[in-house]
Amino acid sequence: MRYQTVWFRKGKAFFPTIGSPPSGMFFELEPVAVLDPTVDSIEEALHAALQREPVRIPERSRFDTTWPKESVVQVRAGFSSWKAFAKSALSMAVMEAPDSWHISVGEGASPDTVEDVRLPLAAAPRQIAEAILEVAERRPVWRS
Repeated sequence: MRYQTVWFRKGKAFFPTIGSPPSGMFFELEPVAVLDPTVDSIEEALHAALQREPVRIPERSRFDTTWPKESVVQVRAGFSSWKAFAKSALSMAVMEAPDSWHISVGEGASPDTVEDVRLPLAAAPRQIAEAILEVAERRPVWRS
């Protein structure tokens, strides 16, 4: 399954590198691409990200103190706390499902999904980028 997260905050789009331990969960890692959110920039970053396999990382225990406590996206956006970053952030998880592309949208610090977008599995990266930006335009919380 191909997977990528995209964060929108302070007028920028953030594309973290995705890592995955053997258990199959996904984690956001450096490097993080920071973009002006245009269809062309989102398409290029998404296409590159979805062509890569997730970086293999060791299993992570909730008791493991060697992992950073801050989110790599939060740090790249210049926030010292997750709460300050997340309160005006828009997140999207782009996932390849067996029969479609699924974009799960979150807003603020809530773990709840506020919108789901599905596209045909044959959708090109440009179509996915357009859908991502259409959602972002409808949810301006991330611009401040």
